[in-house]
Amino acid sequence: GNEIGYSLIRLPWMLLAASRLGGRKARPHGPPRSSSISTRSLTQQVEPIPTERHPKGFWKVKANQKQFFDGQISQKLNIQSLDDWYTKTVDQVRKAGGSMILSHHNDSLAKCLRAIYTEHEWQEWRFAKSPQKYWKLAPDAEKLKFMEYLEKQLGVKEKADWYKIQAAQIANIPGARSFLTSAFNGSLLTALESLYPSHEWHPWNFDNVSRKWWQAVANRRKFLDFLSKELGIVGNMEQWYNVAPQDVTSRGGYRLLDGYHHGNLADALIVSFPDHDWKPWRFKHCRVPKGYWSVEVNRRRFLDWLGLELGYKDVEDWAKLRRHDIIVHGGASLLEDYFEQSVHKVLEYKFPGHRWNAWELDSGAPRNFWLDKSNHSSFISALAKKLKIDHNDKWYSVSVGDVIEAGGGSFLAQYNNSVTTALKALIPNHPWDDSQFRSSVQRARIDLDALRSAVVETNLPPQAWYILQPLDLQAMRSLQLTDDDWFHLLRDSYPGYSWSPDLVHWRKLESPQQILSFLTRELFSQPELTLEAAYSLTEAQVAQVFGQLAAKKFITELPTLLIKHFGSDLHPWKLPLANDKIWESKSVRHRFMLFAAQQLRIDSSNLDKWYSVSKNQLKQLGAGNLFKLHYGDSLQNALKEVYPEKTWFPWPFNTRGSAGYWNQRENVDLFVEELKSKLQVQNMDDWYKLSVEDFLQLHGRRLIALHQNSPMSILQYVFPSHQWEAW
Repeated sequence: GNEIGYSLIRLPWMLLAASRLGGRKARPHGPPRSSSISTRSLTQQVEPIPTERHPKGFWKVKANQKQFFDGQISQKLNIQSLDDWYTKTVDQVRKAGGSMILSHHNDSLAKCLRAIYTEHEWQEWRFAKSPQKYWKLAPDAEKLKFMEYLEKQLGVKEKADWYKIQAAQIANIPGARSFLTSAFNGSLLTALESLYPSHEWHPWNFDNVSRKWWQAVANRRKFLDFLSKELGIVGNMEQWYNVAPQDVTSRGGYRLLDGYHHGNLADALIVSFPDHDWKPWRFKHCRVPKGYWSVEVNRRRFLDWLGLELGYKDVEDWAKLRRHDIIVHGGASLLEDYFEQSVHKVLEYKFPGHRWNAWELDSGAPRNFWLDKSNHSSFISALAKKLKIDHNDKWYSVSVGDVIEAGGGSFLAQYNNSVTTALKALIPNHPWDDSQFRSSVQRARIDLDALRSAVVETNLPPQAWYILQPLDLQAMRSLQLTDDDWFHLLRDSYPGYSWSPDLVHWRKLESPQQILSFLTRELFSQPELTLEAAYSLTEAQVAQVFGQLAAKKFITELPTLLIKHFGSDLHPWKLPLANDKIWESKSVRHRFMLFAAQQLRIDSSNLDKWYSVSKNQLKQLGAGNLFKLHYGDSLQNALKEVYPEKTWFPWPFNTRGSAGYWNQRENVDLFVEELKSKLQVQNMDDWYKLSVEDFLQLHGRRLIALHQNSPMSILQYVFPSHQWEAW
C-alpha cells in the first residue's frame, strides 16, 4: 500500500487491479484511479463511490445502490424526503456520481428509484421526464390518476372548469407536457374525451382548441347542432335566418366564423348543411357569402324568389318594383355590386327583351336618366299617347299634376317645374300661345286673391300644405282645382318658400318615400327614415314639422305609409302612432300572430300552447282591436287563418270563460265525435278503451271534470239508449 501510494483505508484496496500485484491480469476497465482520493481515519465509515474499477456485479446489488443513494447522492442533491426526487433530473444524478447505478436501470431515474425504494408508491408523471414510452403503455387507470392529480393542481372542481384552463397553466406542472405529448398527441381535448367518455365535451369552449379540429365538417355540424339546441331552433332550419353572428361567437363559435367563413354565418351553414335549400339573402344579420352574386344562377334565383315574395304574376307587375323592395328582401349587395343601385337595370336584366318606360316604374327613372334629352322626347311622346293628345293644342289642358302622375316629376324639374317651358323646348315648331296655358288656371281660380287670402289666413306653416289638400279648406270645397292650379296657388301664397311638386303631389306617386324623407330631414337631419326612428315617432314630433292641424290628419295615414315603406321589416303594432288601419293588411295580421308566437315561445312543434293564451296577453303584445275588427273577437278564427293546416278545436277557447259551454249537448257531441275519430272507434265496444287521459289530450279537462272524471258517465250521456256494462 505504501509502495503504490495507498493509505491504510479499506476503499483503495478494493480498487487495486490484480495486475499491480503481479497476479492474473484483470479485465481492463479504464485508467487507474487517481491517488488524489482523500484519506480518512481508519475508524471513519466511508460510503463506496461508484467507479468503473469496482468489483464486477457490486452495483447490481440493490442494498449497495440504496446505501449510495441514501448517502452521497442524497447529500449532494439536498434530498430531504423521497418526494424531493421528483424535482431532480438524470443529469443531476450523474454529476453527483450515480452514472453506474443509472446504467443498471436504462438511465431512467424513475425506474432506478422504484427499484431502490420499493416500499414507496412512486408517481412517474411527477418526474421532470417520465420514462420513455411510459404514457403510451400506461393503462387508463394510471392516466386517470394523473388527470385527478392535474385537477387538484389546477383547481378543477367540475368538468366545465377545464374550459377555463390555459395551455400555459398546464405546461407549468411537472410531467403534464410529457403526459399529453406521449399519450394524446399534445391535445388536452383528446385526453379528456378519451378518459371521460361519458361526459359530453364541447371542444369549442376551449380557448386553445386547434384549428385542425374545425377543419372537419363533421365537427362544424356538431357545433351547429349544439347551437341550435341552445337557441331553441332544433328541427326548424328557417329560424337560422334570424340568428345573429354574436349568437354564434358568444357560444364558442368565433373560430368557426372568423377562421373559415370570413365571419359569415350563411357561408358556415351552407358548407355544413349542403343538402338544405339555403337562401343566403334571407339572413338578417349577415351579407351573402363573398362571391355569391358573381354566379349568374344565384342572381336569377334571387329575382325569381323576389317576384314570388312580392306576388308578381306577370311582367307588368314588375313595374311596381322599388329599390326598397330589393333591399329589405336581402338584395342590397346585389343591387350595389351588379346593378349600380338602379331598379331599371335590374328589370332590363330580368326581362332582356322587354322595353321599359323608366318613368312608369314605381322606383322612378334611374340616376342621370333625365340628363339625356332623348329621354325627354320619349316621355312627351308616351304622355301624349296616354292622355290621348292627337293635336298640339290639347297640351294647353295638361297640368303639372298630370305630368307628375305620369312619372314626370323629375322631368319637370329640368324645366323649372313648368309644363309651358317643357313643351316649348320639346315642340319648338308649334306656335304656342302663353295665354292659353294661363287661362286654364284662371278659369279654375274663380277669385285668385280670395283663395290666396284664405290660404294665408290659416296661419299654417307652408309645409302643412304637403299634408292638407284643397278640400281641407272651406273656401275651396266647391271648386274644381287642378293639381297645376293648386301648386301655383301655394307658390303664390308663400312666395318665399321653396316648393317641391313631388311633395305637394306625393299621394299620387304611390310611394311615401318623398314625404317620409322630408319628415326625416326636418326632424333628424338624416336623408332616410330608419326603423329605430320610425318606432320613436310621436304626434308631437309630427306636429313640430307640419303643425297641429296637419299632424292630426297625417298621423292617421302614417302607420300605413310606414308599412308600405318598410315592408315586412316593420312591426306596425309597436308604433306609438299605430291605429286600427294597420290590421287591414292580411300580411300584417299574420306577422303579428307569428311575432306573438315567438314572444310566447310557441313554434310549429307545440302549436297547442295557443290554447292557453288569452286575448289579454295578445293585447299586451300590441293586438289592440285586431280580433274585434277582423276575427269576430275570436282567437280561434285568427289561428285558422294563420295556421290553416291545423285543426283547431273550439272547446279549449270557449270553456276558459264560459262555464255553460259543456251544458250544451251539441258541444259535447262535437267533442265525442272528435274522440271517435282520434281513437278510431269502429263499434260501441271500442269505447271501453276510453280513458281520462284521452280527454286531457284533446283538451277536454273541464268536460271530464264536470262528470266526476268518469268517461262512462259521458258515454251514457251521449248514448243513453245503449246498454253499457260499467265493469
